[in-house]
Amino acid sequence: MREIFSLIFDRLTDPLGLPISALYEYVILLVIGAIAYAIAFSAVGDMYDSGSISSSGAGSLFHWLIRLVVFVVIWAITYGVITLVKWITAHWVVIVSSLGGILLIAGIIAVVVIFNKKGDTL
Repeated sequence: MREIFSLIFDRLTDPLGLPISALYEYVILLVIGAIAYAIAFSAVGDMYDSGSISSSGAGSLFHWLIRLVVFVVIWAITYGVITLVKWITAHWVVIVSSLGGILLIAGIIAVVVIFNKKGDTL
């Protein structure tokens, strides 16, 4: 049964790549897989301890289901962070210029508000 669940897990997670070089992708996916395994192993152990499940088939099924869900969630978060960082690094000039403009406008507004509260004119 384990082999079937492993094959299904591999088939479902195989197309989940990351938008980075292959070496970094393999390393990151290996870490994500290890984290997903540890979380699933712990969760199924807790299920056995609480008496929620008792058979090895149920334990295996829940292990692979939890592992798949955790893997996909962590992968999605990682994918989003990598995409965001790539976008920020590609558009850093626009971002810095926009932030500078916002700070300049905020400074002008602050000066105007301060002078108006004191009763002075510009």
